[in-house]
Amino acid sequence: MFEKHRQGTICHAKHVHALLTEACGLEVHERTIQRHWKRMGFGWLRTKNRPRSLREKAEVRQHRHDDLYALRRNRHRPPDERYQVIYVAESFLPHHHGGPYAWCSDNDFVERRSGKGRRWGFMHAMQKTGVLTGTLLAFEAQHGNGDDHAQGDGAMFQHWFTAQFLRHVPPHSLMILDRCPCHTGGRDAVVPSQMKKGALRPWLTERGVAWEEQWLRARRLAERDREREKKPMVAILAAAQGHKVLFLPGHHPE
Repeated sequence: MFEKHRQGTICHAKHVHALLTEACGLEVHERTIQRHWKRMGFGWLRTKNRPRSLREKAEVRQHRHDDLYALRRNRHRPPDERYQVIYVAESFLPHHHGGPYAWCSDNDFVERRSGKGRRWGFMHAMQKTGVLTGTLLAFEAQHGNGDDHAQGDGAMFQHWFTAQFLRHVPPHSLMILDRCPCHTGGRDAVVPSQMKKGALRPWLTERGVAWEEQWLRARRLAERDREREKKPMVAILAAAQGHKVLFLPGHHPE
């Protein structure tokens, strides 16, 4: 049933009946299957108009396999060649964070603040023995750009990555990050579709790409997308100091 739902199709008792007949040689009435589902807590409910469950794509599964095998190969390396695994992540927390319930009596109560207050951001790293000393960054998350009081974005993450994080990681490290946009930003972070036709000409000229005057904007965008640096900047910065970066597949918070 769950496999059918992951594929985006509806599962009926006739499907299970066919499976039991073909795979197990059992002849079970469809009504018996329905009663068994009901005892397990399932109900005959109206399906949703749009898929609300995550159906895993083939490329996500392949990426997960690649990551698991990369970790396995690193573990099987000789001790002098093995990379030290470092997990990197960030999180946000409201200033007035707290649960809605508390232990209290009938004559006693606890008042909770109505608003969430300031929003704090944290960047940190962890290894097998514990948190990595000297890599904590705490800042107030606001909308803006430029310094530690801004919302955490790609420029801020790269600044923390180079100015603070890389100074404290052990040599020969394997850094594991999720695939959020601030981690995977490349050297050319501008999205091609956001560039105007006039801005594309100097960009292509600076990189030695031959272009013609009669090219329309779509052709110039295609050339820019082909020539721009797509490798994440954090991977480039880490490789310059002898480290490696491994990005987790999508939808894998664990």
